[in-house]
Amino acid sequence: MKILSTIILCLTLMLQGMSQCSPDSTIITPGAHPDTLADGFVGQSYSDTVTFVSPADTFIFGFNALVDSALITSVIGLPQGLSYTCLNANCATYNTYTGANYLYNCFEVSGIPTSVATNQTISVVYIAWISTFIGPTSITDTLELVISVQCPLPSPAFTETITTTTVAFTDGTANTPTSWLWDFGDGNTSTQQNPTHNYAVAGTYTVCLTATNSCGTDSVCKSVVTTCPIPDALFSF
Repeated sequence: MKILSTIILCLTLMLQGMSQCSPDSTIITPGAHPDTLADGFVGQSYSDTVTFVSPADTFIFGFNALVDSALITSVIGLPQGLSYTCLNANCATYNTYTGANYLYNCFEVSGIPTSVATNQTISVVYIAWISTFIGPTSITDTLELVISVQCPLPSPAFTETITTTTVAFTDGTANTPTSWLWDFGDGNTSTQQNPTHNYAVAGTYTVCLTATNSCGTDSVCKSVVTTCPIPDALFSF
């Protein structure tokens, strides 16, 4: 019996640890919050939490009645690659009848979005079960949220290793670049990812890297200073 109790306790703790979100109990406005979720980016990990607030009582059939529970039945319209996970397995929150004014629940929207979405509407469908003089009564309603998923432009960056007038450039562009265009500032260019360039004359050059990915193009420029080779002193006698 002791072993069984230990197993049940461990399972309970595991299930509690699997909760994907925590509702914001400071919110006292019924509905789903925030009504506009954080922006996501195609191909990048995403996570945001929605707090669901239901009043603990409501006016129905001419009487004030207690809301026994509020159940989120579905979240419709999430961008491709995203899904939702509720605080508990059945997405429900229950009235504890301790005088609280609100019932709180939450769900986490997470995943890796695979397509662009601009101000896409998400519909949160829920059922509130209410105790009335004719027995339990349910009310179904829908709340609307908005989410956008952007396509991330490349974020070009590079480093350089200078050996007198020879410069080795190393690409550090983020967001999966697919092509590169280097302008070495002396009239020469390259489409290699990590080119090495020999300058004919020592000096200061403005080097620009333009990177492209499936979402578009962006550029970065910076100054590179090359120096004259140190001559080798040779003599004979």
